[in-house]
Amino acid sequence: MSFNASAGTTELPNTDYSNERLGFLWNQVGPVATHSKVTATVEPTPEATLVGPGDLHPLVASTFSSELTGAKLPPNFAWGLSASAYQLEGAAKDEGRGPSIWDLLSHRVPNQVADNSTGDVLGMHYYLYKQDFARLKAMGTPYYSPSISWPRIFPFGHGPVNQAGVKHYDDVIAEMVKNGIKPAISLFHWDTPLALFNEYGVSTLRVKTTE
Repeated sequence: MSFNASAGTTELPNTDYSNERLGFLWNQVGPVATHSKVTATVEPTPEATLVGPGDLHPLVASTFSSELTGAKLPPNFAWGLSASAYQLEGAAKDEGRGPSIWDLLSHRVPNQVADNSTGDVLGMHYYLYKQDFARLKAMGTPYYSPSISWPRIFPFGHGPVNQAGVKHYDDVIAEMVKNGIKPAISLFHWDTPLALFNEYGVSTLRVKTTE
């Protein structure tokens, strides 16, 4: 079957940066799940399990205990955690964010994502990042690599900057530093703004799928 993302719609000019055009882009995606808006946790409560000296991490299977006895990482080994904005933030339409191609694919192409889940809500990291960073601190995480959502900064791919998105990521980085976590930012993690797909000759996006 063929999927036509813009069937029955008329694209607005690419130079139109209005709320109407933003609404047009989200109409291509279809209904988006929302949740009750919350503010970032004021006093985050870390819930990570602390690992004492000589103990295995609780996520390491007990069958590996003998192989790991006495094992140590080299002194100059740098480790950390990472996540992509689309897979963690949620708040898909909140505070001026535009849709990315993954919003379109996850909503409109069955089984494009194995379990047909979307990035609409997820772990609400967009709002609960302070609590999440408190947990990373409790785990002793030295580095964290998040990605910045391109369509949250540029809802139309280029043009006007969404200041709410800029302010959010400013606070995210400040909160990481506050918790002693060194940021290693990914500027792009495959969340190309849908507006750019429309602009560069893909206003009618066709995706081949099987019945």
